[in-house]
Amino acid sequence: MPTTLYGEYPQFVGLTGGELARAILEARLSPTDVQISTSRLIWGMEYADIGAAVGMDRSAVAKRLLGQIVPRLEMAILGTRRY
Repeated sequence: MPTTLYGEYPQFVGLTGGELARAILEARLSPTDVQISTSRLIWGMEYADIGAAVGMDRSAVAKRLLGQIVPRLEMAILGTRRY
């Protein structure tokens, strides 16, 4: 599963690509953040490749994913699991 690359983002282990895609939609991310999160978490693309696609460097993509996108995805997943 791409989300377990290098032990990265263990909070998403066990989720299918469809569940992650739904969380991405429900998190109401910007179009750039949707592209970043989909590219890394679902497709397993490298940070440098994602950065080239969205006009950022690889470290900016990694920081944005960890600091802004993942917390919003976690909230979206927790919100759907409550009900």
